[in-house]
Order: sequence, then C-alpha cells, then structure tokens
Amino acid sequence: MWPSAGDGARPGRLRGPEEGVCLLQTEWWRPSWLDRGPRVQVAPQCLFIPGARDFRHTRKCWGEDDRGDTDGFRVRSRHFRHTGVWPPLSAGKQLEPIRLPIKGPPSSSQQWMSGGSGQSWREDRRRPGQRHRDCGPWTLGDSVQKALGFCVDAMAQTIELNNGVQMPIFGLGTFRIRDYDVVFQTLDIALKMGYRSFDTATVYRNEHAIGCALKTLLPKYGLLRKDIFITSKLAPKDHGLEAESACNHSLQQLDFDFVDLYLIHWPGKQGLKAEDAKNKDYRKQSWKAMEKLYKNGKFRALGVSNYTISHLQELLDKCEIKPAVLQVEYHPKLVQTDLLKFCQHNNIHLQAYSSLGVGNLVLEPKIIELAKKYKKTPAQILLCWATQQGIGVIPKSVNPDRIAENINIFDFHLSTQDITEINSLNSGTRYCWDPQGIA
Repeated sequence: MWPSAGDGARPGRLRGPEEGVCLLQTEWWRPSWLDRGPRVQVAPQCLFIPGARDFRHTRKCWGEDDRGDTDGFRVRSRHFRHTGVWPPLSAGKQLEPIRLPIKGPPSSSQQWMSGGSGQSWREDRRRPGQRHRDCGPWTLGDSVQKALGFCVDAMAQTIELNNGVQMPIFGLGTFRIRDYDVVFQTLDIALKMGYRSFDTATVYRNEHAIGCALKTLLPKYGLLRKDIFITSKLAPKDHGLEAESACNHSLQQLDFDFVDLYLIHWPGKQGLKAEDAKNKDYRKQSWKAMEKLYKNGKFRALGVSNYTISHLQELLDKCEIKPAVLQVEYHPKLVQTDLLKFCQHNNIHLQAYSSLGVGNLVLEPKIIELAKKYKKTPAQILLCWATQQGIGVIPKSVNPDRIAENINIFDFHLSTQDITEINSLNSGTRYCWDPQGIA
C-alpha cells in the first residue's frame, strides 16, 4: 500500500492503489513552486503512462475551455485513484473530471512523454511563430537522424564473457541520472538508437527509476527482457555480511528476476581506512554472497570494479566463480597497459568508465585533429579508440544528440598509427577515484 499520513507521507497526500502504474512509492514528488504556498491535496504524478499529461493542467489554471486536459488526464487520474487501473482515453473522457486547486505550467519533459502536439504551455500566449526555449518535446536532431541507420551495427557488437554470456561492448552509463522523467526520456532515446546495455549501481540511486522505465519502454520497441543487458553494483557500505541482502534489494528495485552482470563497486569497505587489512575479508565475504546468488540464477555474470592487479590476483586465488568483467577508469590519459594485459591473460573483459576523461579529452588538440581527419567528433574518436581494442565503454549523456552521436562509431576504424598516437597521450592522469591504496 502507499503510505498514509501516519506512515510518514506529507500532509494532504492521497493514498492510492499498489498496482496499475509504476510510481515512486517512498519519495513523494512535489514541485518546488508548490512549497511557496499553502499545502494542497495533489494526485500522485503519472511517470510512465504513455499519453498521460501533467496533472497541473487544471481548469483553474487554463480556464473553462479546458485546454490543459486535451487527453483527459484528470479524468483518468480520478478513475485510477479509485480503481487502480488507467482507462483508455475514450473511456476516461466519459468520467467526471477531477479539479485540483494547483497552479503552474506543465513541464516540458512531461509534454514530451505525453506524445502530444509538441506545443508548450506558453505557446498560446505568444505571438504567432514565436518560440520559447522550453516549448514542446525533445526533437530528433541531425545526429539522431544519422545514427538511426547504424542501430543494427551497434546492436551486433557484443563480447563473449568467460562464462559464455554475450555482453554488448557499448552501453549507456547512468551515473547522476536520478530524476524519473529524465531517466525515462534518456532510456527512450537510447533504446531507439540501438543501446541494449545499461549500467547502474546502488549508489546511483536510480535502480528503481531504470527498472520502471524499461518495463514501460521495452514493449514500445518490441523488446523482451532477454534483449537487454543490465549491470548493477554492490555499494561499498554493503561489503561483508550485508552483501546478500543488498544484492536482493537491487533486484527488488529493478523489479527484474535477474541482473545480467553484478559487480563489486569498490574494493574497500565504506568506513574503513584504506590500509585496513579487514578490507580483504569484506571483499571475500561479498564475493561469496554474489557466488551464491549467481548459482541461484539471480546474476548471469559476476565482476568487479576499480580493482587493481593485486586485488584481482587475490580474488582469482580464492574464488569459485571467476570474475567475467573488470570495470575501471580507462582513457588515453590513463592507459593501464599492464592491467589490460592481465585481464586478457585471465580472460576477463575490461570495461572502461570515464572514457572521455570527464569531458577533458575532447579538447585535446590531437583528438580534435583526428576528428577532422575522420569527419567524426572528438567523443567518437575516443570511444572508437577503446572499442577497437576490445574495451567496453559506457558513456553517459542525457542529451539526445550526444546519445546518438556516441554510439555511431561502428562505421569507421582508426589506423594503427593513429591508435599509437592516441596512446602517447598517456600521463597516468586520473579524473576519478584511485583504488591503488586499498589493502
């Protein structure tokens, strides 16, 4: 059940059914502009219902002609609160609308989700032809339109892990993407562009949003759960005896029967000093818990993140199930050659994060020069440099054009000389965390 006021919900919140729509049940959505006035009773926001509009479209805001309820959202929301089922538009229109005393414009993101006309809430108040920066839904830019032709190539690029599981070499990172609307929009355009691998983690706090979005979007593109690859990670705070329950919690948040790849996010236990030898014991306990869930079919493959060669060797000496993936920071300024060779020797797939050096490497003169040579963008050069060496990448973006641009790298190849020149940029520079001091 959804929480009532006595369960910790904010005053004035409506209780609702447990089934019928995928909603955030513990963190109630409240627009910032609502806090500037008296509290009012609002209906839960419809996050993932195709065709649903923002409930802020009200007669009080829009006037008696009801321009804000062109698809009957208020009608259907009232029906949903009483029955737990979202009726079709035709059925919803027959019900009596619910009127909520809320002012404010609908967000452009929800306009985009509604699949409406693309007009913003201010458009009827402007001169003909005048546009506003927030008007309408996302549009497919040039990069997106061009990338549509390469979706098949991108989906065909997979790596066979050491246990036989096929893993896409290209995926979407989701670090710091937490807002439900943004997650939905980002995954929608990514699936359209051919992304089939999605990387999340407990510490990202977006597992539930990603699970909800995928459950809604997969049917839209004719996909099944087996057609996508989901990676999640064990948080440093959950090392040790808490690992098994933390793994199960990730599965519950994603709301899937299994996760394709589950990683230990960090070799150290949160709260312990880096040099504390207890870190080794916690890592061992965590891996044992993951092996148990792997045997039970909850994980298709296991791996680690931010491990050094010494951490990997320690794990290989004691594990029953061999790690299939190592995810680390890897880019032209941090070419970890010894680590890559160690992984290749032990049949461990290396996957890179921060492939663009947190945006710094796209400004490198050498990368820009190569981008002009191949008629590509600097980001595409950097990503191709990695994948051409068999290294997986998971670039993160919420921009539709960049999401499309990033994956459009399978129609060209860098020469051996160009790869060598890019390698020469190596300076041992880390833009993220350094695990070398972890005992």
